[in-house]
Amino acid sequence: MHGVQETAMSKRKVSIGIGDVALRRLDELGRESGESRSAAAARLVEEGLRMARHPGIVFRDGATGRRPALADGPQVWVLAEIFREMPLDNTEAIERAADYTAALMELTREQLSEAINYYLDYRDEIDEWIRRNDEAAEQAYAEWVRKQELARA
Repeated sequence: MHGVQETAMSKRKVSIGIGDVALRRLDELGRESGESRSAAAARLVEEGLRMARHPGIVFRDGATGRRPALADGPQVWVLAEIFREMPLDNTEAIERAADYTAALMELTREQLSEAINYYLDYRDEIDEWIRRNDEAAEQAYAEWVRKQELARA
């Protein structure tokens, strides 16, 4: 996938065998998350494939949906805000970025290397989350300033 968002047209229906217990759990998950069985299964497959490729990454629910995070650390986009402007074009550069960010965040080089490698595979997706987060923060700040001005008037 490498950062490419799938469209409805690129999806294919597949038939897989799944046990009764797993099917019940899938249905429960779908009800809890407001997803159809098919959508829940597709999400779990995609997340599972990403976690298999990046073993230190897990997915967590958040205010704006599920996000990749270090298994024992912050969400990847939080770390990417620090390292994404650094050169990441070779192993040595990735190690320098990992060391720098690890020191700032009190994480290990291995944790940061995993986050950086995940970011490199899904850069467009994570950059979009950062852009939306920055936009929401700017709007919230503008609203706060407006309320402060009204309170002084």
